[in-house]
Amino acid sequence: MLLRRMPDWLSPETRRGMEAVTAQLVAQFAGTFSRETVEGLVGDTLARWPVMPSQHFLPVVIYRFARDRLRAMGQTEGAITKERPRVLFVSSRDGARSQMAAGLLSRAAEERVDVCSAGVTPALEVDPAIVAVLAEVGIDLRAAFPKPLTDEILHAADRVVTIGGADPHPALATARAADWDVPDLARRSLDELREIRDHLDRRASDLLDSLGL
Repeated sequence: MLLRRMPDWLSPETRRGMEAVTAQLVAQFAGTFSRETVEGLVGDTLARWPVMPSQHFLPVVIYRFARDRLRAMGQTEGAITKERPRVLFVSSRDGARSQMAAGLLSRAAEERVDVCSAGVTPALEVDPAIVAVLAEVGIDLRAAFPKPLTDEILHAADRVVTIGGADPHPALATARAADWDVPDLARRSLDELREIRDHLDRRASDLLDSLGL
């Protein structure tokens, strides 16, 4: 068994899925990280995840985030070449504002920037209203998911932007993060969300300019 310890709440099918994605990551990062390092990081990623009512997509979600963590770790250590600048948006829950900002910057950057988001205490899902208002401008967040803030992702970022005064986190104290004052999006009307979306779109364009892109 690749993962020596898995949470008790995982179903047998999910356990098999986790074994499969871990083996895939071990192969993908062979020559960069040892099997033990990859297995340990996957186990840590899984341990950070909340108990989910449905586990159907959990192996895929864990694979995607563990892969991002390994890439970030490799870039920080100089084992993986960083081809583009990294921008990290951090909010309290990563279910609305940081997801909106990341989606807008990704569209504006046109693959010139690696964009990621994270939450100090992640929500279980991205707010459907945010998915809807970004779909109006051609941004598909249906596969997006809230992610925890980890040291690897934070240290690999060239720019860190906190959204709306994210909850305190020890690592953010030394990150020299800029803060965008964006109101809480909960219980906002669609028109209010569109106004905030357009405001964040302009902020994203300004951020690109500051990166020289």
